[in-house]
Formats: sequence, structure tokens, C-alpha cells
Amino acid sequence: MACDPERPHRRSIRLKEYDYSQVGAYFITIVTQDRACLFGKVVNGEMRLNDVGYMVHQEWTNLPNRFPNIDLDAFVIMPNHIHGIIVITGAIPVGAGLVPAPIHANMPAQNGNRTTKSGATVGSTKSRATTRVAPTVGDIVGAFKSITTVRYTHGLNITAGCRFVADCGNAIITNTSSVTTNH
Repeated sequence: MACDPERPHRRSIRLKEYDYSQVGAYFITIVTQDRACLFGKVVNGEMRLNDVGYMVHQEWTNLPNRFPNIDLDAFVIMPNHIHGIIVITGAIPVGAGLVPAPIHANMPAQNGNRTTKSGATVGSTKSRATTRVAPTVGDIVGAFKSITTVRYTHGLNITAGCRFVADCGNAIITNTSSVTTNH
């Protein structure tokens, strides 16, 4: 992707040298785009979820099925944002691991090899084994945001979408009385 000098660049909110795939508890805040109240409303001091709020809750609780090395802790949905704690356990899931995507016949051949869209050249007869890479907090949050956005747009048959802001707040929980924030 080419850099567009006219477009402002976002500053990363992540700690530069921190490995966000390592075992630990991470406090996450995700806000809807333009702070739109999409998930329900507060009535008499109680959050009342609407259908979108229930869908977001369902997808949050489903995250450990998608990422077997995580557990979920406290979680709350507000009208325009969510807070939750993701615990990366480091448990190695039992199974075959990741399977690479098949190479399609319509990719151009180069000297008996095929070139993927990313530019990687893969031999037509070589094994394409891959290894499982531990997901980062960003991978987990990105998957959650993507899944909920797709479900929102398809479920309501609209194009605007349940969009979230690009950067979400997070904190690394180092013990029960200490939280390292990076916003």
C-alpha cells in the first residue's frame, strides 16, 4: 500500500518493544465510529442492549472459540463502546494447526512457480506447510471488530456499518493493583 502524503498518519498507541502475544491480561476499550450509540441505551441507570448489543455480546463471548489460547474476564457493553479483559493464557491448542490457503490456477506462472498476490513465489509441487503463530491482542481485537462489523452490515442490510475507531485503548494488567495504560 502506497503512502498518501495528503492523509494524516495515525500514531501507534502500542508500546514499541512490547510483545502483545505474550501471556498476560489486557484491558481493552473499543469505541464505535463517531461515538454512535449502536448497542442500546441506559434506562434508569441500567444498560439495555438492543439487537446489535446482543450480537456484540455474542461475538465477544465467542472469542475463545476462535482463539483457544485466550480466556475472557470482566466485560461490559455501553451504548457506544465496550470494555473487556482478554487474558492470553499461552495454552497450546491441540490440533493440526493452520492450513495455508490453496493456490489458485489463475495465478500467473513464473518458471514453473506461481506468484501469490502478496508477491511470494511458491513452487507448484513443493509442500506448503505453515506454523501456528500466537495471535497478538491486536489480532484478537481486529478479528472481533471485523466480525461484528460484517454481521452488523449484513444483518441490517445497510452499508454504513458498525464501525469502530481505528485505535482502541488498551492496558496491560501486570498485577491486581497495577495497570499500565497506553492511549
